[in-house]
Amino acid sequence: MTDTTSSEQIVSDEVGRAFLAFYLDIFKSNEMDLLTIFDVKNQIPEVNHFLTLAPHTKKEDVLQELLENRHPELTDILKNIMAKYPDVATMKTPAAWHNWYTETLDQVAQRTSRD
Repeated sequence: MTDTTSSEQIVSDEVGRAFLAFYLDIFKSNEMDLLTIFDVKNQIPEVNHFLTLAPHTKKEDVLQELLENRHPELTDILKNIMAKYPDVATMKTPAAWHNWYTETLDQVAQRTSRD
């Protein structure tokens, strides 16, 4: 994605929807450590609080609620990820996001172990 992509589109497009599904998955598994690096405005706690209180149990309903109610926060986080890792702009499935997350965690762990 380029800078000309509007904030409205960034989380509404296929990449953004895949990111939302991925976010929901890692929220449920309590594996969000890496994403905090990209949360420069400390918005993850707000999104997670919303998810904790979400009345819907079906994944598609929760994803729609996220899109409608936490769009600005999730857009900021996604834009920050894209700024550091431009290749994520092509990830159109939650599986691709999970692969990126695992690979990036491994890279961080390797850098940390060398320090």
